[in-house]
Amino acid sequence: MLWSKVWGLQGSEKAALAEAIVTFLKANGDVVQKFGDPHIETDDDRYWQWWEFAIFDGERWHTFHLDTNFHVALETGLDSSTERAAPTTLLKLILVEFRACKAANETA
Repeated sequence: MLWSKVWGLQGSEKAALAEAIVTFLKANGDVVQKFGDPHIETDDDRYWQWWEFAIFDGERWHTFHLDTNFHVALETGLDSSTERAAPTTLLKLILVEFRACKAANETA
């Protein structure tokens, strides 16, 4: 499986959702703290840090990566089935889940 960062045309729903996730997580360090330490991979003079998550869309699980700047990378690859959820659908689900995590923190 491969993951690609969510890039969208400025003003598109996809770009707005990706930016909403970044904005929400930057403003809610208590949610980010729940993620634990990110995965780290090094390659001579470069390194990558990310968290890996899975989200259920009601029919199937989807994995996504979140880098330490809070940019989302969704699954991509050879699977061209119609079962794959649209990026906007997944981004909405991701934002809802992060907001639910914040709400759970506040009530705990």
